Amino acid sequence: WRDPASVGLSSERLDRLDAYLQGLVDEGKRPNAMAMVGRFGQPVYCKSFGLQNDGSAGSLSVAPLPIREDSIFRIYSMTKPITSLALMMLYEEGKFLLPDPIWLYLGESWKKKKMSVWKSGFPKDGNVETQSCENTITVLHVLTHTAGLSYGFDITGNPVDAMYKAGGVELNPNRTVEEFVEKLVKVPLLFQPGSAWHYGYNTDVCGMLVEAISRMPFCKFLQQRIFEPLGMVDTAFWVPPEKRHRFCDNYWELAKPLPGQSKLWNISKKIENRHFVGDEPPTGCSGGGGLVSTMHDYMRFCLMILNGGELDGARLVSVKTIEFMASNHLPHDKDMAGMMPPLPHGSYSETSAAGEGFGLGFSVKVNNTAGHHIGSDGLLMWGGAAHTVFWLDPQEQLFCIWMTQTMGYDERTLPVRNKLRNFVYASIADRKPFQPVARL
Repeated sequence: WRDPASVGLSSERLDRLDAYLQGLVDEGKRPNAMAMVGRFGQPVYCKSFGLQNDGSAGSLSVAPLPIREDSIFRIYSMTKPITSLALMMLYEEGKFLLPDPIWLYLGESWKKKKMSVWKSGFPKDGNVETQSCENTITVLHVLTHTAGLSYGFDITGNPVDAMYKAGGVELNPNRTVEEFVEKLVKVPLLFQPGSAWHYGYNTDVCGMLVEAISRMPFCKFLQQRIFEPLGMVDTAFWVPPEKRHRFCDNYWELAKPLPGQSKLWNISKKIENRHFVGDEPPTGCSGGGGLVSTMHDYMRFCLMILNGGELDGARLVSVKTIEFMASNHLPHDKDMAGMMPPLPHGSYSETSAAGEGFGLGFSVKVNNTAGHHIGSDGLLMWGGAAHTVFWLDPQEQLFCIWMTQTMGYDERTLPVRNKLRNFVYASIADRKPFQPVARL
């Protein structure tokens, strides 16, 4: 890796990350910890700590194996920016417009006259009331999570999530995404399209749009149009046998472990993880959370975004399209916090949401002080269910990627993502205050 000083970062300050990441592993808070930091297109820090596999009965390996630079991680919702980019590649080709109704491409079941919106009541109480759907779901709505779709995470506090559970609305890698969406569209929306922001199955619908508009299988489109041009050689919906010696174990963080029990429960062989190492690639490729990748592969995706849609001679989209994607597309320049629907347990997101708008595939910081975390206006970010995250700062030409494999975490009790920003921004050492970055 390049010397941090060559891109205006302090090596001494950046190395503070070592003790923090090692501590996460030593204290049993994370099974592994891997971080990459770079600036001006050059990675200058990439270190890993802990085990790739623990060798336990629940492990994918019979013996403990250390984490390595090319370990393969489940990136879950860090799939979303890739899917969104795929859709915007078709946008550049004039195949659709953002205000287009999605029923034009996915069929008449998505027409508003055939859909309904939750009004009141809860399924278990038998008093659910619905209302007519007043607005047509557009491509923009599903790109920005404003369509009214939910995710099924909160079956006790979110009535639509409870209806998803009752109706079997759940992504199954052994079934096609089309089969899943057929069930999804029959359940009432949580709110009128365009009236609120709520994290949901929207990007899986975007994956279906890619397939319908391009007339190419979604997984094949990603492979041919994004992964191959960028050299993302290990990014896929499945880990083939010859690469499984590099595939990380996955864990669930127990809120209240029993005496003598580890806080991290190895779930690598549980049914929800088996499709990654099945005999064949999954039938259903989730555009919202189905990919695995490596630190190096995801770095190349991030560098392409920061470089304006091109990397090493491979141009995927124009610089103008990247700038468009990196703009806040929520109405009246609102942030996500200001648009979340009132739910008993609150809403859920990959960010704290305060001061964070939403672009076409990732969050966009619109108020640098509202969330009380250091950064820059225009910072782009998203994460994944196993506590992974990436963020890009176009102002500072800075990027950071964090990889681990722990689900069920509470960012409020272990705010790794935000603390990483503290360490990384503290290492900037190449300019006077209140001056723009000089190097292009």
